[in-house]
Amino acid sequence: MVASLYPNEEIRMEVRKHCEHDLYFLCKVILGYDKLQPVPHQELCDFIERDYRKKLLVGARGIFKTTIGTIGRAIQLAMRDANTKILVAAKTIDVAAGLIVSEIKRQYEFNERLRQLVPEQLPKSRMVQPWSTRALQLTRSESRGQPTFMAAGVEKQLAGFHVDHILGDDIVAATRDDLKEGGLIIIPPEEVDKAIGWYKLTMRGLSMNDPDPSKYTRTQFIVNRWAVRDFAEYIITHHSQADIPSSSRFAVKIMGAHRPDGSLLWPGVMGERKLHADLRDMGDFMYWTQVE
Repeated sequence: MVASLYPNEEIRMEVRKHCEHDLYFLCKVILGYDKLQPVPHQELCDFIERDYRKKLLVGARGIFKTTIGTIGRAIQLAMRDANTKILVAAKTIDVAAGLIVSEIKRQYEFNERLRQLVPEQLPKSRMVQPWSTRALQLTRSESRGQPTFMAAGVEKQLAGFHVDHILGDDIVAATRDDLKEGGLIIIPPEEVDKAIGWYKLTMRGLSMNDPDPSKYTRTQFIVNRWAVRDFAEYIITHHSQADIPSSSRFAVKIMGAHRPDGSLLWPGVMGERKLHADLRDMGDFMYWTQVE
């Protein structure tokens, strides 16, 4: 039997409540992502936790966007309510399952700090409850149909069910075949069109509309830039403008290696010397899309 990590029930519940409303604390202290630092990750966490119906985060590669915004956020949402239904989407279902849901699964299976915070949510029987890298169902107080966490890819349209949260993570991404000489990345236009089409059709089918705005499906995309015309450009151009109703408008945050005023986003890790080396090694195009 594993010893309790929390001195008493009162402290355990205090820590849990703190995690439900402090994503930075949850990710760094409970989930063990100890490379996170107050600058810039508190800022990233604050954006992810804001209660926008739709949000888009575009950021430099390597700043733990997926770790915080998809993995950590999914666990936080389930910690608040195990009855919730969360769709985790990526370019393919194998990526969503293998890189994201698998890490969520690992946390619930092996992280005692998390397990002891949510003992009532742990699966009572993996023979009965879905428990794989494609679908994870925590123990619930009510029947909801779909599992707590479900992986999906944009290669397949989804229909016939609804979810509370949609967490999309790099639903367009380059492959080795897309990398050209000199650091140029050329993603086939049909890949971008497929992601946009998936957004238009699947989001409408999966989203729950309700007279109570607090019950609307929340949609979040975390992306890297890949081209002048890519998924991020589509959302920013067509779905984030001020004349769009607030219930449909995306809140957008861009976290490049340099802030708009020229200061560094993550001075202790992504300093000027490293960024100059990255520019030299990656080439202009890849550097400006993936880092800035």
